[in-house]
Amino acid sequence: MNSIPLSSLARKFRTAVFLLLLVGGISSAMSEDSLLLFDYLPKDLPSNEDGPVAELVTDPVKVGDQSLSINVSKFVWLPFKLDSADLTAYNTLHFWAYSSEISDASVLIQVTSPNFDGDEVATDEMRNFYRYILKNDFTGWQEFNINFEDMTAVGKPAGWDKIQTFGIQVGGWGIEPSPGAKVIINDLKFIKMN
Repeated sequence: MNSIPLSSLARKFRTAVFLLLLVGGISSAMSEDSLLLFDYLPKDLPSNEDGPVAELVTDPVKVGDQSLSINVSKFVWLPFKLDSADLTAYNTLHFWAYSSEISDASVLIQVTSPNFDGDEVATDEMRNFYRYILKNDFTGWQEFNINFEDMTAVGKPAGWDKIQTFGIQVGGWGIEPSPGAKVIINDLKFIKMN
């Protein structure tokens, strides 16, 4: 009589373990479906006579253990070299942004590509890119999922299969520094969203 409940219990336990492994496997596979941009962050972050313009911080953090703090009161170009990466497996730029106050500052997010006319190493790659303007019109944490189709092409970028650099810029292209403003970026990655 006791063997039936034990057998039933064993089956339930085995099913629970299988489901747990299945869910764990799905989670692992999902994490492989992203390109983490912090892995491409330059070793020497920009600074000037007033101190860091961009720096890694441990507070505030939404995901993981570090965020990127950008002083948008200064001119900055922060390139993440991707070396002709093929991003066609993805369709969305994902990140969390944090601001302690609304400053109406803007940050240009730029994804550069060689010129569509066939020059693999464009002589002026900064003229061929996809862009998105992040406006600091929020406080606290805000999640962003920017579909590639929502990014504006500037020049003649060759396409998402030939990406040279992901960059964050303040200054130029109509985006001026905003005194005292700071934006924190976290969990920055390219992902595939349906």
